[in-house]
Amino acid sequence: MSHINTKGASSVSRFFLKLLFAFSSLFVFLAVWALGLKPKVHDEEIVVDPDEAAEVKRMRDSRIDPENPVVIWREADYSEGKSGAWWPKGESPVLSDLVAEGVLPPVEERVGSEPVVLEGPEGIGRYGGALIKVENATSGENVSLSSSYSGCSLVRWSPYGYPIVPHLAKSWEIKDQFREYVFHLRKGVRWSDGHPLTTEDILYFWENEANEPAISQRLTHIFRHMGKPAKMAAIDEYTLKIRFEDPYRDFLDRMATSHGQQLLRSPAHYLKSYHPIIGDHEFIAEEMVRVGMPSPQMLYSYVKRWNNPHHPRLWPWVYRTYKPNPPYVFVRNPYYFAVDPAGNQLPYIDRCILQERQGDMAEVAAINGEISLYMGFLFSGYSLAMEQREQGGYEVYHWARLNGTDFLIFPNQNLKPLSNDPEVIRKRELIQNKTFRQALSLAMDREFISNVEYSGLLQPAQLAPAPESNFFHEGLVNSHIEHNPVLADKLLDQIDLDRRDDEGYRTFPDGSKLLIYFDFLSYNKRDLAEVVAAQWREVGLRVIARYRAPRIWYTALDALELELSAGGMSGKINLFVESKNYIATKEAHWARGYGNWYSQGSLFGNPDATGRGAIEPPEDSIYRKMMYLHARASSAPSLKEQQAIMREALDISAEHLWVISTGFAPPLLIIVKDGLKNVPEVCVLNHDFQAPSSAGIETFYWEEFDRDPKVDANIQSALSKITSKSGADPGTGISQEDGSLAKFIRLALWTIVGLGLLLFAVRHPFVGRRLIIMFPTLVVVSICSFTIIELPPGDFLTSYMALLELGGDEVDQDQIEDLRVMFELDKPVFVRYLKWAGLLWFTTFKEGDRGLLQGDMGLSMESQNPVNDIVGDRLILTLCISVLAVIFTWSLAIPIGVYSAVRQYSPGDYFATFIGFIGMSVPNFLLALILMYFSNRFFGVPITGLFSAEFVAQPYWDGPKVFDLLKHIWVPVIVVGFQGTAAMIRIMRGNLLDELNKPYVTTAYAKGVRPLKLLFKYPVRLALNPFVSGLGTLFPQLVSGGAIVALILSLPTVGPMLLKALQMEDMYLAGSMLMLLSILGIIGTLVSDVLLLILDPRIRMEGGGSR
Repeated sequence: MSHINTKGASSVSRFFLKLLFAFSSLFVFLAVWALGLKPKVHDEEIVVDPDEAAEVKRMRDSRIDPENPVVIWREADYSEGKSGAWWPKGESPVLSDLVAEGVLPPVEERVGSEPVVLEGPEGIGRYGGALIKVENATSGENVSLSSSYSGCSLVRWSPYGYPIVPHLAKSWEIKDQFREYVFHLRKGVRWSDGHPLTTEDILYFWENEANEPAISQRLTHIFRHMGKPAKMAAIDEYTLKIRFEDPYRDFLDRMATSHGQQLLRSPAHYLKSYHPIIGDHEFIAEEMVRVGMPSPQMLYSYVKRWNNPHHPRLWPWVYRTYKPNPPYVFVRNPYYFAVDPAGNQLPYIDRCILQERQGDMAEVAAINGEISLYMGFLFSGYSLAMEQREQGGYEVYHWARLNGTDFLIFPNQNLKPLSNDPEVIRKRELIQNKTFRQALSLAMDREFISNVEYSGLLQPAQLAPAPESNFFHEGLVNSHIEHNPVLADKLLDQIDLDRRDDEGYRTFPDGSKLLIYFDFLSYNKRDLAEVVAAQWREVGLRVIARYRAPRIWYTALDALELELSAGGMSGKINLFVESKNYIATKEAHWARGYGNWYSQGSLFGNPDATGRGAIEPPEDSIYRKMMYLHARASSAPSLKEQQAIMREALDISAEHLWVISTGFAPPLLIIVKDGLKNVPEVCVLNHDFQAPSSAGIETFYWEEFDRDPKVDANIQSALSKITSKSGADPGTGISQEDGSLAKFIRLALWTIVGLGLLLFAVRHPFVGRRLIIMFPTLVVVSICSFTIIELPPGDFLTSYMALLELGGDEVDQDQIEDLRVMFELDKPVFVRYLKWAGLLWFTTFKEGDRGLLQGDMGLSMESQNPVNDIVGDRLILTLCISVLAVIFTWSLAIPIGVYSAVRQYSPGDYFATFIGFIGMSVPNFLLALILMYFSNRFFGVPITGLFSAEFVAQPYWDGPKVFDLLKHIWVPVIVVGFQGTAAMIRIMRGNLLDELNKPYVTTAYAKGVRPLKLLFKYPVRLALNPFVSGLGTLFPQLVSGGAIVALILSLPTVGPMLLKALQMEDMYLAGSMLMLLSILGIIGTLVSDVLLLILDPRIRMEGGGSR
């Protein structure tokens, strides 16, 4: 008995020793990681260099001096002709070679005799290099190259906003007390295809687009004043006259904004053939069939998209080589109409490369030094941005915001106007009560917000015109900004909100529950929204801060369903360029219905006002009074009279608090890569002024760079010949020919068929039955995917139509019907399924009836581009990473699992077990963040993306690019494969231990079979079964499960695209990708069946189905 007790005690002791060892190992492991990741903590007092501190303080003080503005435009005497220093004579080497070859005319012919002369702060630059920037969304109708990076307008802002300087118009005249504007175009300006720009192009836009209902493009509001449209006429081919019935003092300011750029986006010589009314109808019919557009209007809209490389432009850089996915490369416009004072054609930089990053990953790329110019770095990352300057190789500039704010609160005074719900009516009346809004403002502790969110640098204030403005209003700035919860309580009691429920929250006067939702988007500072909601709850208001997806948020906004919402707003100098936060004008979030009514000209009885999305304010209401004041001020003949009228309007705004602000935010941080010159250290960054165009982006240049002959040759090739989609029409650059994805789908289907025939040929009924089951499986999956597309309410098209109909935008039913036809929504459900699946094609054999079985996955709802083109390149990269991850997993898991089974309970087994548990416990996205941190901190190597910035748009492969790919691809391979490796080690160990304990192993060993031969002949082969049989699910899991990792590492793979498609309700793209995952699963299952035949002799011997 004592022997048994001793043995039991010994077992217990060993168990506790092992447990102690495990916990000790875990402690050591966590301690090592903690030491590696701990923040820098200084015990001693940090000594700051006074000069450095003064410099940082100077940089943060980004107020501008309106009396001494920075101006990049230079006056030129065009009468000097060729004798003038500005006369065009210098050009980029990539263009001079084309001139010598006869591909391009000489520079003076391309630029013209009256170029605009620009000079940056650091003077004349040098040619070459690439400007790398980030876009968060490049699949829509527009990109920044067509607006804020082009400045393509008649007049242009300066870095401080004012003065407004000439651009495509060399001069202008203002007549008849601001009723008439005459613009003189520059002679010799050409579109990017070499065709001259004249007033014919502007009148084409005016007569055939802006005022043509068939185009479904509503007249831009800047061309409507006092409810009446402008009248436009051409005096000659270079002189344009625009006239209004009433004085319009601020028309020139509005012409400098993005709205004014619309005049210069319609080359008549190119677009006339496509025009639904005046175009070549036979040609249009052919193009509609070619590109799959359901109507001439949709075709016209399609050819005007930014990614049509055949569309002539006036931008500094033009898109000449079509790509379905980023990075998008824009090359210098050989016909750009600007020069520097020495006569060198601008821009200096040869290429502009647009990359795509999701959310905060753009900021990560910026501080890693991967971006040339990044605007709008959030101030919450200020310390990080400043600390990483040397390592990231960039400078941090502080651009002025002019009293802008990150966080502006919009109480919706048009809340659900058609609702008869008593609760909604009470809420609407409450929000319309100015005392309630005053109480909300007084309950906010802005000093606390400043200290927590802005390191004490937020200036508590209400939104108001900047001090540099002619309309600065100190009373509005300081209106109800003090933190006074006692007074807020008193005001709420005064409006009959003095009753409380059992939880201490205020109720309506009848005792019913008062619950207010505060909705915000992800980029509206989620933590700040929670802080503000908590402060309102302290005065008894039950407010719930609620994050909403963008599509839901904007739909609710236009449907007038948001109660309180949040947004940001850049500062203003001229109140009339954008007045929506002071007056109920178009897109005023706080009174969207009233704003639509006013913007449509209904105040003046405009007969063309549709009333769509509009709500008429009461006759004697303060809202209508504000509209009259705004209208009077905008037509005032003098600035002094304007100021007097707007002072009265802003007095009312100070009392009523149409919007509520936290305060004036610190300047915006601009990340500028070292060596990029002529970037102004201070510039005004807001939506109106169109920075960086206003900063003279054409004058930016690289101080040093290595010219690559292969890159130059590629630019020259792009300028010599447009690269469209495969088999595209030379007019549109669009084609329905098969892309790489279609080829993959057909290859996958033929692979299934080929493997099936092979398996049947070698007489394996077991696998044959599996193959037979796979085809109906695909049918079931396709039905499920299609059901996902069709059943849920609020799909992409429904949301899109809601935005069109409930918003103030003018859209006719013809366009909505065109969308229905394009997405087959006008046909029965079973017909749509047959068309989508490709079954209908077998009955008609028409090109337009091709579907999944023919490798055609239709059009993306969001971008209206073929899904085949969008997904193709990403799928190849995804498969490469997935295959490498499988190889990595098996290469580690198999030998380690074999060792752990053979050396059971050895130190190595314990170590492998420990690592396996850690691997299964650590999420792969967390591992990605850790690897990014260590790689950047200890090796100075940013590992996001698959290529470094200098290789991302390189069109050819060479040794350095291959090496750069290898330098990056190991991270996603390890991250994606690590978690699976840990799990597979445990599976391999367990399976092999099970096989080693079976009788046939003992018998073979007793007969003298060598251990190593015995181990690998059968036990290891049979233990591999779970590895092989898991192939069917492994590939889809790697593709879809790696979405978060791909977002963090900025990988151009399928996962983020699938996630975005689901978020944006682009269900055709999402549904087609679900089918792709199913095909991958089927291919993996077939491959696993073949490998199991090789590995497991039991499958071969059983014969399958012979019983």
